[in-house]
Amino acid sequence: MDSAIEGRVSTLEREISELRKIVYLGNGHPPLVERVSNLEVSFEAIRITLAKMNSGINRVVWLILSTVIGQILYAVLGKKG
Repeated sequence: MDSAIEGRVSTLEREISELRKIVYLGNGHPPLVERVSNLEVSFEAIRITLAKMNSGINRVVWLILSTVIGQILYAVLGKKG
């Protein structure tokens, strides 16, 4: 029974070693840790860009709304005056 356990432990050690290489050292590609880190940086850059775009869109919407409201007020108040 001990040899079966030793064989299983040996297999698990080999598999863990292979996983460590993939995660931390890479397997012909950049390591997973580095790739995830790069993705986080990319996502943050995208989030910042979207926030800037949203801010710009909000400004344009407010400009259009204020212009339309101004035109409506001018039409309503201009006819009375």
